[in-house]
Amino acid sequence: MPSDWGYREVPHTADLGLEVRGVSQCEFLTQAAAGLSHLLGYEPAADAVYCEHDIHLQAPDLETLLVAWLNELIYLCEEQRICPERFDFQDASDTELSAVVRGRCPWRTHRVIKAATFHNLAVGYTPEGYQARITFDV
Repeated sequence: MPSDWGYREVPHTADLGLEVRGVSQCEFLTQAAAGLSHLLGYEPAADAVYCEHDIHLQAPDLETLLVAWLNELIYLCEEQRICPERFDFQDASDTELSAVVRGRCPWRTHRVIKAATFHNLAVGYTPEGYQARITFDV
């Protein structure tokens, strides 16, 4: 894999797939969020204003935390109409995170993503950092 990518879309027969990596937990979670935004293909509305939202999540492991993080961002996109653009982490570990998500609202998307799933989820740690393959239900 090239050393300069943080996320990339991967082929999937029916849903959407994403590979993500980051040298730290914060970078890993940020790249996952950036990949989600890429998959959505969002465009801020002409009258968009900046918004922010606090997120606090706990999970038994990193896999569950990653899915919960992405699903919380999908919720913000769909229900709150916030397009996440910046993430300020106060805390991030394998089992919890606290972050302020900043972005513009309202916005339009070119795709609808229902959820991040556990289907074929693979999360690992290598000397280069965290890596994951995620499938999204569309």
